[in-house]
Amino acid sequence: PSASFSLSDRQSIASDFSLATGEAGDDDLYQPPASGRQLTAREITERARQGVVFIESQRNAPSRDGLMPFMRRGQPGRPGPTIEGSGSGFLVDSAGTIVTNAHVVDRAVRITVRTFSGREYPAKLLGLDRATDIAVLRVTGLD
Repeated sequence: PSASFSLSDRQSIASDFSLATGEAGDDDLYQPPASGRQLTAREITERARQGVVFIESQRNAPSRDGLMPFMRRGQPGRPGPTIEGSGSGFLVDSAGTIVTNAHVVDRAVRITVRTFSGREYPAKLLGLDRATDIAVLRVTGLD
């Protein structure tokens, strides 16, 4: 899935991000202090870091002859070498939507997300835009 995001997709992502950061609405990822006082830098950091995730990706490496491993004669079905990548991203809603950089997951055959708690989840690439280097992933079963 390497479809680019339309303007309305980008606006929707921006809207979801503003909800997750508390800039609008009252999404469950943002809980302002009950007292109505301003958050300290330490409190903001503590709350924000729980939404940051570590992302690992794997993609098939092209062979020296330019063919992908599954295209080689005499080696059908034999997995070839992979290239690993990693990066970070952040949760934008409680449904498991994650925004990251496109170059981290572009052409990935496997994507794994590790949350602040250390749990790992397989991720699905919902879409990416190479021009803006943005990708959106989804994980399910977050606790």
